[in-house]
Amino acid sequence: MPLLIFICACLAFFFAFDRLTRRYINPYRLYLVFGKKGSGKSTYLVKLAVRYIKKKWTVYTNMTDLNIPGARIINIVDLGDFVPCSDSVLLLDEVGMIWDSRNFKNFKPSVRDFFKLQRHYHCIVYMASQTFDVDKKIRDLCDGMFLHLNVARVLSLGKRITKKITLTEATAEGESRIAESLAFCPFWNWTLTLIPKYSKFFDSHVIPAMPELPYKEVPLSMFPIGVTQGSDEEVA
Repeated sequence: MPLLIFICACLAFFFAFDRLTRRYINPYRLYLVFGKKGSGKSTYLVKLAVRYIKKKWTVYTNMTDLNIPGARIINIVDLGDFVPCSDSVLLLDEVGMIWDSRNFKNFKPSVRDFFKLQRHYHCIVYMASQTFDVDKKIRDLCDGMFLHLNVARVLSLGKRITKKITLTEATAEGESRIAESLAFCPFWNWTLTLIPKYSKFFDSHVIPAMPELPYKEVPLSMFPIGVTQGSDEEVA
């Protein structure tokens, strides 16, 4: 009997502590989603859009081909000069093409300030890129990352990555310093997305209408008699 009372008291303390301290948890986080072409990054963003719209959150995205009712399509160049509303989700695709670490001079201070204050704006941010070469200012501010892989052609596996601050010991080659250590989270923190389920909400194959590349075709009259274009016979 005393053991049962002790267990009940511990459980009551745990639930009371969880209830009282929950307000100090920051739910407005910044995530980076990486993966090669076809790994399902954009599909994962679409999945998040569907999920948060069902929760009555405001969803902003730069995916112009998205056709989910209620989603707000934005021009990413406006970010920083304008901010999302409170309790919103910002889903940004292909940010590596916009905020490349080699193109840091075009990174507006207002964009940097937005990402620094993103949680105070009560906004969750997911950004997708094909490479890790996103501006370092953003990488330093992110709360977590996902590495996406295509599995069996129809599944997108998101392996969550956590950042840890570590202290390296001093050696003969250098002094001790603070560094970041990246590690995969346990598999129960990973995500799995069925690509065909969400492909109907966007068209990743949409391309702008552009004229064909100019060219000059070699006339057939330049080939010797008996030799046609594509023949294996060597032309002298």
